[in-house]
Amino acid sequence: MLVATALAMALLGHPHAKVAPSTRRYAAGVWTLTVHSDGFTGATTCSVRSSRIVIRRDTAIFELDPNKNTDHAQFRIDGGAARSVQDVTLENARHGVFPDRGWIDNPSGGEIAVPVTDIANAKRIWIRVWRHGRVVSFNVNHLGEVLRSAAGLGCPATAL
Repeated sequence: MLVATALAMALLGHPHAKVAPSTRRYAAGVWTLTVHSDGFTGATTCSVRSSRIVIRRDTAIFELDPNKNTDHAQFRIDGGAARSVQDVTLENARHGVFPDRGWIDNPSGGEIAVPVTDIANAKRIWIRVWRHGRVVSFNVNHLGEVLRSAAGLGCPATAL
């Protein structure tokens, strides 16, 4: 009887096989798209990141020196005009991304946030944390393509 039950389960498929999660990773230029499917709930979650850049809620978060206060940083996209991170704070907040209000001496945690719509078709962004500081460059090439691919792979807009 036990052998017959085991054989039936093998032929019909194990009930837990349908709930196994799966994770797939795709690379495009400097970007990595990770798609995680939860077989139990049917939910799909996705993440897009590059070295020192994370995409979260239609916002690119650039990880700079964690010991530097970036509240007054400036950035330039593809050689365009310099802009203050303060100029995009309200739009980032509309996306649900707020500056980290950590320690009083460094509330930014060394990160700056820029709306994805500003850089989706750009090649490079330059960031200067303070007026006399050095300029840091980030490759953002192909971000728009990766985000379109994410949508094609079933990533809901709210999943990034």
